[in-house]
Amino acid sequence: MIVKTSVERGIRYLQVLLDFLVINLSVALAYLIRFPLGIIPVRVAYQSYSAYFYSGFIMSILWILIFGFMGHYGSFDVRKTSSREAAHLAAGVFVSAVGTMALTFIYRSYAYSRLVLAITVAVAYILLFAERRGLFSLTRLLVRKGIGTSRILLIGKGEILSRIFNRLKNDPLTSPCVIGVIPTGDCPDIPADAVFGSIEQLKWVLIREGITELILCDFDISQEEILRIIYECHKENILFEMVPKIHGLLSGNIRIDYIDGIATIAFSDLVLKGWQRIAKRTLDVVFTTMALILLLPLFAATAVAIKVTSPGPVFFKQVRIGRNGRRFWMWKFRSMYEDAERRLAELLALNEKEGPIFKIRNDPRITPIGRFIRRYSIDELPQLFNVMLGDMSLVGPRPPLPSEVEKYESWQLKRTDTTPGMTGLWQISGRSNTSFADMVRLDISYIENWSIWLDIYILMKTIPAVLKSEGAY
Repeated sequence: MIVKTSVERGIRYLQVLLDFLVINLSVALAYLIRFPLGIIPVRVAYQSYSAYFYSGFIMSILWILIFGFMGHYGSFDVRKTSSREAAHLAAGVFVSAVGTMALTFIYRSYAYSRLVLAITVAVAYILLFAERRGLFSLTRLLVRKGIGTSRILLIGKGEILSRIFNRLKNDPLTSPCVIGVIPTGDCPDIPADAVFGSIEQLKWVLIREGITELILCDFDISQEEILRIIYECHKENILFEMVPKIHGLLSGNIRIDYIDGIATIAFSDLVLKGWQRIAKRTLDVVFTTMALILLLPLFAATAVAIKVTSPGPVFFKQVRIGRNGRRFWMWKFRSMYEDAERRLAELLALNEKEGPIFKIRNDPRITPIGRFIRRYSIDELPQLFNVMLGDMSLVGPRPPLPSEVEKYESWQLKRTDTTPGMTGLWQISGRSNTSFADMVRLDISYIENWSIWLDIYILMKTIPAVLKSEGAY
């Protein structure tokens, strides 16, 4: 949407070429480090570089094929963060390294140095990451200068058109791309200088403004008119997109099927199925076991501090809603006085959050030690036992109270479709400073776009988010 299709294609071709050169360069550097430079003692005779040169050529093709299969050469995302790039590249390099090792077992003409392969993998990862961030920086620079960016025209009316127009216009990256609007009805929130004539003048607007992408935002437009718009776009090689009438339902995995030449839309609400559940559960058990061992001294110190500073139990348990509405007991370190639940009613008027959740910054029910452990999320650590029991996961939507779920709108219930977690997207996006609506949207986005790498990314981002203690109260 931000970069022209032709420019994006050129960037991808350039990335494939650079990847090929970088992988071959990595083999050469690994050979140089292992043998000629003498950094690592060599006790036996070794092959000439020519053997590794031809092997590197074959290996680079294999790696590029694997990268392509794993989506490294798909649409170019100018918003991709360094951490996401690092995780995605790590997965690609790991699979490629395994594939390379498998080939060395099959091909026995040479006894290749395993250390050369190990050095190659390490050097390749560093150089590939630097290359890709370089391409990313170059593309961002071009976008800021308006070079190679898309030119977007919106057609439609009403609230949907206004939402999309304002969203694109308020984004620094997409704002220069939005050329204007052709209204098909009332557009009260669209400025007059952004309106480009009527739908009958579409052909001339497309040509005159050099449009590269058109987004249709009108549910009531006739099929004949849609086909005419598509025809005009195809003639000018313009990318056509439209907001479907059932846009609220079209989320998650979507595909187009055909029955006797008639297109049907098939979509699945949840990503977590089969092996994905097994992978997520394995990650939970392994990480939780290590965390419980490492955090045992902190558990003991926190328990003692709670017990000596206020009367009452060390732990606090509460009924929460888990996957598909199942109830379970969630455990926390007690951070409030014993009568906290009874005093809730008198504080409801002070609620600082919208929606069916209760939060106030200076809650008088919180003990002094409780304020500290809440600030750094230490009070949440007993939920590691909930993770081990399978009631929760390390990453996922936070488990709501039954009273909160009763007030949910229908679309908000989707956040209870999966196993709740200790941390998630909204926790690394502002914690308690995040509005309830944004919190739910982030939770649903996580459910629909789950991957093992997304879980690892969120876990990595959680630690600095907790240490900064922003939005924690």
